[in-house]
Amino acid sequence: MAIDPLHADPAAQIDLEESLRPRLIGYARTSTEDQVLDLQLDALPAAGCAVIHTDQLSGARVDRPGLRAALTDLRPGDTLCLWRLDRLGRSVPHILETVTSLLARGVRINCLTGINPDPSDATGKLILTIFAALSEWERDLARERIVAGMGAAKRRGVDVGRKPRFRTAAQRDQVKRMVVDEGMTYADVAARLGVSPSVVWRAVNGPDKPAPAPRPRGRRPKKKENDRG
Repeated sequence: MAIDPLHADPAAQIDLEESLRPRLIGYARTSTEDQVLDLQLDALPAAGCAVIHTDQLSGARVDRPGLRAALTDLRPGDTLCLWRLDRLGRSVPHILETVTSLLARGVRINCLTGINPDPSDATGKLILTIFAALSEWERDLARERIVAGMGAAKRRGVDVGRKPRFRTAAQRDQVKRMVVDEGMTYADVAARLGVSPSVVWRAVNGPDKPAPAPRPRGRRPKKKENDRG
């Protein structure tokens, strides 16, 4: 049924306009409950925030209920208001992911102190570019730490990496008998035991001997007339 806008309820029309109006949603965070939110809770309402979500949890945690509620509450056209950008978290990749997701949803970000990550502004573009570079640097640094830690563990004699599928000598002997005595192929043994052929190869030949390269598929080349004897 069509509604005549001239005879619509004025109160309902005002409520509709209010619901469509862009909002300022505030988010405040401290790392522990011992720290106070007073400074942020004074500044955010003064900036126009009618709704403020809070957390008193470490920024290293990404599953903060207050942040989750704020992100859910935001609609396209709204603005997320923060005291400072680091209130979103301590991890640069997480901050970048959150900011990028909000901008893609049409949500602006307003930081009361510091620089705003606004892609329409030259400084904001620079900040986002720096954040992306720092995020990639953090990932590379984490990989280097893992590799260095595994190398140090190996030098100490600690077994790192994937555990062998056939750990006991009896299990490896059984696999060897299937290949050597029964004449089964590595692929057949692998299919029967639910593992890959490379796992069967290592059980039979040891972990240090590389597996042979797979044969190329296709027809074998025909012999030339001169090669026939």
